[in-house]
Amino acid sequence: MRVSVVTTIADAVRGMLDRVPTPVAWRSWRARRAGAAFDRRYGTDTQAHVAVAALNVGPDIACHAVQYEPSAIPKVRCALRHLGVRPEAFEFVDVGSGKGLVPLLAARRPFRRIVGLEASAELVRVAERNLALYAAREALTAPVVFLNVDALDYEFGDRNQVVYLYNPFDEATLRRLVDRLLSVARPAELLVVYVNPVHRRAIDETGAFRTLFENGSLAVFRRRTPELADGSRNGHEHRGQER
Repeated sequence: MRVSVVTTIADAVRGMLDRVPTPVAWRSWRARRAGAAFDRRYGTDTQAHVAVAALNVGPDIACHAVQYEPSAIPKVRCALRHLGVRPEAFEFVDVGSGKGLVPLLAARRPFRRIVGLEASAELVRVAERNLALYAAREALTAPVVFLNVDALDYEFGDRNQVVYLYNPFDEATLRRLVDRLLSVARPAELLVVYVNPVHRRAIDETGAFRTLFENGSLAVFRRRTPELADGSRNGHEHRGQER
């Protein structure tokens, strides 16, 4: 009898432990909850996924694209906290801006300008509707514009820029984008935020960036200044956990 009782208790404990969410599951639940709350509050549509086949983009873009998924709001806020720059001196560029969630969140900070680059005209229309709904409820501290353009055709120019990437395409296209960013003769500063950095070697292998922050699910890079761009490898300034 005693063995049976102990076994029953042990089974019950194991069952309870099996129901305890892992850290990854907990963060995912928290992100979904925050996203749903955002859409309820503002009447926006930022959370529903859109498959590549439904983006209505050309085959040359579709073959390198990934489906639309919104950035997790906690990750966006974490990235913005770790930029280490004065927003008013920088343009914020979201590559693959989708339905516009990241530019809306960034617009609570006084960036010089916020630009969403999106190859899908349908998603740009959704983003513009979301911007109107959000601006009706919140005071934006930066101008926001959405452009229906292939990011590889965008003129990044020589302005101070924060370039935000939520794994918008495959490694081959990311390498082309990084090459384009580095081809600009920049006296200006360049930061890259890479969320879900599955192809981060496309950035690391250039030797042109140092890592300001990383926590596994996102990394913040800063282009090396000329005196540091001497072929030395990236230095890591801070590692942390997402909050």
